[in-house]
Amino acid sequence: MARSFLEKRASTVLFRFLKSNSRTGVYLLPANVCPIVPTVFHKAHVPFEFLDIHPSTLTLDPKLVLQRLRQGGCAGVLFVRTYGAMFDMEAYFSGFKNACSSLLIIDDRCLALPRFEHSGGCADLELYSTGYSKFVDLGWGGWGNLGEGVDYEREAMPFLQEAHDNLIEEFRRIAQEPECFRYKDSSWLDAAELDISWQDFKARVSNRAQAAAAHQAALNDYYRRFLPYECCLPMAFRNWRFHVWVSDPRALLNAIFDAGLFASSHYASLIPAFGLGHAPHAALLGSKVVNLFNDFRFNLEKAEATARCVADYLRKSGEEPYPWSNVDTATN
Repeated sequence: MARSFLEKRASTVLFRFLKSNSRTGVYLLPANVCPIVPTVFHKAHVPFEFLDIHPSTLTLDPKLVLQRLRQGGCAGVLFVRTYGAMFDMEAYFSGFKNACSSLLIIDDRCLALPRFEHSGGCADLELYSTGYSKFVDLGWGGWGNLGEGVDYEREAMPFLQEAHDNLIEEFRRIAQEPECFRYKDSSWLDAAELDISWQDFKARVSNRAQAAAAHQAALNDYYRRFLPYECCLPMAFRNWRFHVWVSDPRALLNAIFDAGLFASSHYASLIPAFGLGHAPHAALLGSKVVNLFNDFRFNLEKAEATARCVADYLRKSGEEPYPWSNVDTATN
């Protein structure tokens, strides 16, 4: 029977899943993942390798995954739904399992629309979050919908807010300086017990998800109307933010901040700071994308002002179009 487990953080769910289901071998991770993910693997003493993403889905390239699985020595795959885009990957997941029968698949849906039951697919863990800046932002909360035949065990863990803050500051420093991350274990992972029932949590998230979806759609419409479509990422990637492809994200961000507004850049590739590998697509994505906000931090007035600011910048800078817009499937 499928089960779901709620924790203070999605990273806690991931950690406890890894500790509860040990396998010999490495996990395959996308190079454009949030740095907290490989840090969880370090804490769990689970080795990992980075692979590149595919241009059509911006997720792990299935061909690269299969090539690596056939070489042997793999324990699992962590598959991240970039920008919350929910492509049907079940055929690929099934192929991964056929190539390695003991393989564990973690389907990271932390930026996607929340679901509270396992999809019934091949993934052993479907991971969701309501933490900071997610589809539904409670500032806390993560849960995992488990597939058949996997374990989930809880044990008490110490937590120090200072240790967590120090880790986040280390991520910021490494993003600005050409230096490799060296993990030092500490009590940074919050595994505190929650004082809310699963049913009450689901009701709270479901109510907020409906409002968030409506708000997001309204703001996305402003961006879509004002911005040239050839510089915007395709519709499939607008479930979390609205994304613009530019040659110099820092220059665009400066223009937005100078206008009294705000936006963000995408995660840079974690190669080589967090591990070795070759991931040109992940590196290119991280160096070219600006995320425009469409959550409750923005209203329609701010969205329109941001859209006009970005449109003015794009017009003056003569940007190249998004290069992967004509790629339709992950098999190209």
